[in-house]
Amino acid sequence: MSRFVLTAAALLAAAASAEDGVLVTGVGETLSPPDRLEMAVTIKGAGEMAGDAVTKYRGQRDRFIEAVGVLGVEGLTTRPGTVTVSQVSPGGGNNRVVVNGVVQNQSAAANYTISETVTIDMPAGEDSLETASRLYDLGRDLGVAFTSPGGGTLVKARYTDEAEAQKKATAAAMEDARQKAARVAELAGRDLGPVQSVEVETASSRPTSTGGYYNGRYVPPGQPVPETPGAGGGLFTRQKTTATLKVRFAFAD
Repeated sequence: MSRFVLTAAALLAAAASAEDGVLVTGVGETLSPPDRLEMAVTIKGAGEMAGDAVTKYRGQRDRFIEAVGVLGVEGLTTRPGTVTVSQVSPGGGNNRVVVNGVVQNQSAAANYTISETVTIDMPAGEDSLETASRLYDLGRDLGVAFTSPGGGTLVKARYTDEAEAQKKATAAAMEDARQKAARVAELAGRDLGPVQSVEVETASSRPTSTGGYYNGRYVPPGQPVPETPGAGGGLFTRQKTTATLKVRFAFAD
């Protein structure tokens, strides 16, 4: 919990300025580990004929999805992505041939590629690194490539329970406000009464480092991760949720 020190003079001034109570600002925060992790794998099938490319793509996809299921990771799911079809003509597009002494252009055989990026969504836990390494090895054996789902890392952290994190941060902010108000009441020779009003100033979340490199720069533990548009949190980040409250307490009769 964030705290700041008030001098006795400042506390007395705050007490004196409140006719029927005291107004204080409380700040609270909580650090939440990720509860879900994402990995992205690109599955491809290529062939001289489009039908061959489709057959190879489907075969590789089926083999990969089946192998992921055999791993037996509880709560692991796969989400399909957009299937794309590309066509490439070897040798730049046309081959020159001679027919009866006349030079003619003849279209080269086209290669077709079918590709899809499948997202693996799994629970975050103490064995996440081991699970990720098993998936990497599986992809290598099946000839598929893992790509970054965001933030320059092959594993993206997700935080799905924002409401619970904000609840904890707000509770910490209220406790911080209550402690500050109690010190003011004590200095003023009064007893602290009930809450009269509460105003929420801010409630924000931001990934926080536990010590590591982000976008090429080392960030010490507890410091905010540099904000990058479209970037996702890394595997070891913790999300910091902060709440700030203005709370007015009455003095007890």
